[in-house]
Amino acid sequence: MVVPTNEQVLEKLDRAHLVQMTRDLADIVTITGEEQPVAEYLGKEFERLGMEVEYQEVEEGRLNVIGTLRGSGEGPVLMFNGHMDHFDQLGDVEPTRVTEDRVYGRGLVNMKCAFPCYITAVDMLVKSKVQLKGDIIISGVVGE
Repeated sequence: MVVPTNEQVLEKLDRAHLVQMTRDLADIVTITGEEQPVAEYLGKEFERLGMEVEYQEVEEGRLNVIGTLRGSGEGPVLMFNGHMDHFDQLGDVEPTRVTEDRVYGRGLVNMKCAFPCYITAVDMLVKSKVQLKGDIIISGVVGE
């Protein structure tokens, strides 16, 4: 088994997709209790990576989403977790904007900005064909 170097994994970064995902998530308004659109968006991204996807309905219309990338079962599990809501009301959302190396958007604060990072890290591992010993889990939760 050939293990890719850190540099080989980093070469798999799809910056354009990372920025687009970040913009998409910023533009989905998810005040507490209205997280379902983000759960569904994340679920589609998890599926794109070949992850197993599970939804847990916590309350009506409020879904946790869990993506699992299976390893061989011979190692520890690594879990990335974050909540999907932010505290703005509909009228308080500022437009998302991108500069050369930064994405600004009120819809990213208080945690949603972590998801593109988690997903991109898994994407680079998948594209590099890294053989995982343990599972990687990404969970988006409500009411954290």
